[in-house]
Amino acid sequence: MDNQIIFSGTTCVEIQGPRVLRFIEINEDSAEFEVIGLSNPRVRVFDKRPAIIKAMKKIEETGEVQKLAAIFNTPARVTLLKDRCEELKVELTRTRAKKPRHMLWVAIGIDQEIIPFYRYINVHIQQMVDKKFALFSLYRQPKTHK
Repeated sequence: MDNQIIFSGTTCVEIQGPRVLRFIEINEDSAEFEVIGLSNPRVRVFDKRPAIIKAMKKIEETGEVQKLAAIFNTPARVTLLKDRCEELKVELTRTRAKKPRHMLWVAIGIDQEIIPFYRYINVHIQQMVDKKFALFSLYRQPKTHK
């Protein structure tokens, strides 16, 4: 088996930190990124959402990356796979869901004491050189009380 599916469903997507993703390449149907700060496992993101592809093409022309997080941090259909080398592959596609129950949260440069305790579907935490942490997590969001 080449890839093991860990999760497939709609999620909220949030990247947090000054620089979370390293841009690898773009083609007609996806933009490829790598999560900064995680090396074991390596996490690659293949974003197939049209808004991201359009934004990345514009960024290649202008160099302006300030609005990327706002465009990136929108709900998506997520497929999380683990390959035979134990690397994680995240595929993001467009969804119409407005408030998915799951969250894909990737944060770089956070303090250990603010990492929440959820019932994670998948989580990887690595300490960075500056004693801060890189976090890759996928979890079901807790129900909010009314």
